[in-house]
Amino acid sequence: MERIEVVLEHHTLNTSRRALIDATLTIRELAPRIAKALGLPPHDASGRTQVYRLVYDGRQLQDHETFAGIQPGQDRPTLTVVPEMVAGSGYASSYAFFMMRGRES
Repeated sequence: MERIEVVLEHHTLNTSRRALIDATLTIRELAPRIAKALGLPPHDASGRTQVYRLVYDGRQLQDHETFAGIQPGQDRPTLTVVPEMVAGSGYASSYAFFMMRGRES
């Protein structure tokens, strides 16, 4: 187990906090654990399981990747938690919104 200190950011709640993560877990394993630790809802408004994605350095991380494999180059890198929106729910892609928001800054 390789632990890395990161900053976890939830873009829709505009909150962040420091955490130690197991960098050897895949993103598929890590994302739900981070969402739970942040107290994010496990289900969407329709009762479906809410899927959360992780974004690092402007790139959505893939399920098979590990954070250790990404080799972050800074102290306390920031991981942004982004809820995945289901098509037809009336919402634009949450990741696309995150990227547009980042460009406005």
